[in-house]
Amino acid sequence: MRLVVINNGIVVNVIISDELLANSVQSDHANIGDIYDGQAFSSPAIPATLSSLAIKKSIKAEEIKALAGMAIIAGIQLNDLGPVYMYPTTRDDQINLIGLITESLLPGSGDEYRFWCADVNGVWARRVHTKLQIQGVGKAVAGYVKSQQAKYEEKLIAISLADVDTIDLIVW
Repeated sequence: MRLVVINNGIVVNVIISDELLANSVQSDHANIGDIYDGQAFSSPAIPATLSSLAIKKSIKAEEIKALAGMAIIAGIQLNDLGPVYMYPTTRDDQINLIGLITESLLPGSGDEYRFWCADVNGVWARRVHTKLQIQGVGKAVAGYVKSQQAKYEEKLIAISLADVDTIDLIVW
């Protein structure tokens, strides 16, 4: 189905998915830049003072912001347990991981920490990690999030420097 990603009432991306995703609405006609009031889509009223480049930059910035957010929560693959596992990186997962890492640093804490990950067959389970393993997962997730934020920052700089001929060349 055709979905549009909504951010602050504005369509920031159009995607195809088999399932409805967070911050998305099914639509066969809405386009990036359209306004969504919770029920219907409309094209934005464009003030005469805004240039087409300024509009394109604003839309591109919202598109890149949405894609950066989706990349951050997409998850990462790590081999801290030996074989490669997929670790979730949604905000809730990051908060839960921070809690486990904090616990692992406290005096008298144990050496067994269960955290969700999926094996190569896609089987999710709360697998046992040692202190060092859970801390390693935390460092890797933090590094991944920071790398995505740095990429987002680079794209915003590119958008600010873009002209009418280069704005559409900026992709995630």
